[in-house]
Amino acid sequence: MLQWISTRPDSHLPFLAFSSNDAVGMAWLALLQRVPGPNARCRLAGDVQSVFVRPEHRSGGTGMQMLEFVIDQARVRHLEFLTVRPSRRSVSLYQRLGFTGKGSILWLPL
Repeated sequence: MLQWISTRPDSHLPFLAFSSNDAVGMAWLALLQRVPGPNARCRLAGDVQSVFVRPEHRSGGTGMQMLEFVIDQARVRHLEFLTVRPSRRSVSLYQRLGFTGKGSILWLPL
């Protein structure tokens, strides 16, 4: 994993959640360049990927806190919106964070 991310520092941001000194969750934010528009030459969007919380740490707020941080980081980077392809189990989590949509893709305007 370290080798993979070392070749993508400008396109994929990793996030880890810790309990004590143990990693208990992860999330990735893929940064996607969009076609320039008439009012903006640099347009970015994000895709939330590979979100995982270890089973023994689920339902305790770890996923929510981690995703709130990912969303904050997307706003700091001036992304226009986020997309995610959630598992059936995680759809309600993303909806509580403001993601909307139908089918397999949800999105959050920023």
